[in-house]
Amino acid sequence: METLKATLSRTITGAQLCKVYDALEDEERPYDATVRAVKDKKRLISMRICPEDKPYFQDLIKTACE
Repeated sequence: METLKATLSRTITGAQLCKVYDALEDEERPYDATVRAVKDKKRLISMRICPEDKPYFQDLIKTACE
């Protein structure tokens, strides 16, 4: 298994989180994600990913949150 050494975190709304989940539904690139509730009904998504996949996942989350 590839080493998940890079991290990516972003605070998003619940609706945006649903869109991120939809985008990750059939994702083949390895990742590990955790979600935590933060204040004002926001969610913090934190991902461990392969360093070479960081731009890909950044774009995936950005697109899902637009």
